[in-house]
Amino acid sequence: MQIDWVTVTAQIVNFLVLVWLLKVFLYRPITAAMARREAAIKVRLDEAARMKTEADKRAADLARERQELEAKRQSLLTEARGEADALKRKLTAEARSEVEQKRKAWHDELSQGRAEFLATISSEATAGFQHLAGDAMQDLADESLTDRFALTLARRLADLSEADKTRMSAAIAGNGGRLVVEAPAAISTASRKKLDAAIHAALGEGVKTDYAQPQSELTGIRLRAHGETIEWTISDYVARYAQKLADAFPGEAGAGLG
Repeated sequence: MQIDWVTVTAQIVNFLVLVWLLKVFLYRPITAAMARREAAIKVRLDEAARMKTEADKRAADLARERQELEAKRQSLLTEARGEADALKRKLTAEARSEVEQKRKAWHDELSQGRAEFLATISSEATAGFQHLAGDAMQDLADESLTDRFALTLARRLADLSEADKTRMSAAIAGNGGRLVVEAPAAISTASRKKLDAAIHAALGEGVKTDYAQPQSELTGIRLRAHGETIEWTISDYVARYAQKLADAFPGEAGAGLG
């Protein structure tokens, strides 16, 4: 079998031409397109990586901002709660103070009203009783009643305190050693003697007594010297009544009767 070298050479040339054509018109465009495609993919991947990095950074920033906002919110809430509690305590204290002031003012007003009311009752009762007693004494005044006044005062002089004795003795000395005995009517000689004896026993033997009937109403008997007095009158009983009335209403109201 003989080889046709012309045909073989022609086929080799045709193959090489085909390879050159494939390389020029097919392989090169394909590789170029692949390179371009690869470059585009790389660009996209780089862009995606950049965007992911930025997204992660933004997410971290947002997380940090959210933590800061949460911390600030908690701080504001704590501060607001503190201010609310302080305001509540302040308002409560002010309300309690106002209530206490109103309660005290009401109590003081009530106590003052009670004191004024009872003082008025006591004053009117005292004045009325004294007036009634004065009228009765004027109608009933005679030696026997006046003598009773004198004898009662004589008994009381025996219980006179040392302070009152000193006070009256000084007043008598300043009055020239004289003591005025005032009564609504004349005192009998016997009663005068008993009263003088009581005066001498209590205030000294040298005391000289002058008996008088005052122009003003006197519902009892009075010893007077140089502005000082010792007396037993109906007013003593009225004073005791007023004190009992005051004791029946203790506290500020009762104090108004003293």
